[in-house]
This record gives sequence, C-alpha cells and structure tokens, in this order.
Amino acid sequence: MPDVSLAVLRGAPGSLPDRHLMGAEAGLAVEIFDPGPGDDLVPVIAAFAGSVPAPWVVDLCGMRIEAQAEQVGGEWPACRQVQSYERDEAIPLVLDGRVVAELDITGLLLPSPVT
Repeated sequence: MPDVSLAVLRGAPGSLPDRHLMGAEAGLAVEIFDPGPGDDLVPVIAAFAGSVPAPWVVDLCGMRIEAQAEQVGGEWPACRQVQSYERDEAIPLVLDGRVVAELDITGLLLPSPVT
C-alpha cells in the first residue's frame, strides 16, 4: 500500500499489527494531492490501483476528490472506474461495498472559518 495521508482501517482498536499495513487491511485510503507546476494526478491515482479497495485522491488545487472503484491488479494495476466529485457535491463513503455515509465535498475541501 502506498504511503497515504489518511486511512480507515479494519479491525478493533489495538488489534492492528506492528508493521506496514497491506492494502486489503484498509477500508479506505486517502491521499492529499497538492500539485506543483507540471505535477500530474494520473501517477498518484495509478499508485493506488490494485493495492487499496477504494482510494480517494484529494486534489487541493483542482478542488475535487477522485474516488476509485472496481480495481484490478496485475503487472499494470488499473482502476476500472474513477469518479470525480467537486464542490457542492456529496461523495459516498463506501466500506466493504456498502455506502455508510454521504460526505459534503465543500466541507472536506474548504477550511471552516475561524470564529
């Protein structure tokens, strides 16, 4: 599993092994992508293909989240479906093939105002 910014892991608290986790042990992996000039989102998405069940790539510059599904492994891992969610949309949080929540993209991408 690539290094990720955030992961939702399977298992009870304290039950996780003391080692680098395998992709199948993650219910969701999230990578925060803040591109510089010339950086491309495609290699970031490809890094997760076949290794994590349903990764998200949060593109801070593009203000969107790329959610991947239906991954297939092999010599050249690929993702059969990539859905892009933008501001004012809701993204389904899918764990083990079941939608457990719908999250507001604007709330995930934009910081809350300090009061």
